[in-house]
Amino acid sequence: MNSLVILSERKAVVRANTLRQWLELESARARTVTADGHLREASVAEFVLHRGGAFETGRLGDAERHGAQRIARWCRVEYNRFRFGQPFWNTRRALEFDVLDQFHYVEGFVLDGSETVPRPHAWLSAIANDAVVDFTGPCARKRRARKYSPMVLGDLSVRSYFGVALPHALVHAQGQTGTTTTQTAVPTKDTSPTPKAEDAASSLTSCDSASQPSWRSASGPMFRAA
Repeated sequence: MNSLVILSERKAVVRANTLRQWLELESARARTVTADGHLREASVAEFVLHRGGAFETGRLGDAERHGAQRIARWCRVEYNRFRFGQPFWNTRRALEFDVLDQFHYVEGFVLDGSETVPRPHAWLSAIANDAVVDFTGPCARKRRARKYSPMVLGDLSVRSYFGVALPHALVHAQGQTGTTTTQTAVPTKDTSPTPKAEDAASSLTSCDSASQPSWRSASGPMFRAA
């Protein structure tokens, strides 16, 4: 049993290192092709690498687990179901029901154990311990392999996450307007964002127009290379 745990931990370390190395390579590649050397971040990968951090899956506390399960129930009542392959839509809908302010909204990249290339993703992280709460399962083919559950609470050990926590007010403002914006709303919830979230929000508003990430629809990521 102990050997299996050690093997799983080693795989998690390798996967996390692979994810970070991919971000570094993508950042360097974007730097080589950009014509503007004054950009603070030349790509989404570079923005996430510099402004974000790793979010490893771990066991949720009882309060956070119950909160995530409550959010899932309310989302299913309001929207019928979560959508496979649409993490940004799922996570923003889930955030609407975080009435107890237990979670941060995070965007970045995820790497599954069976894959070699990360993909853009969104999830919630518990404010108490940064544990991942992911409401987006993999495609139907992987579901049939029974390696994943449709909703990942905090105990999935075959995924690695690297992303940026964004202030709640910024996410809600984007959802209300649905249009491109260059102003960041000041968080109004009682729970203050993490320093990384504040840093990310500051970066979004301090970039010049050439490097300003622009918002997408509710089904896509909030930031992308202009």
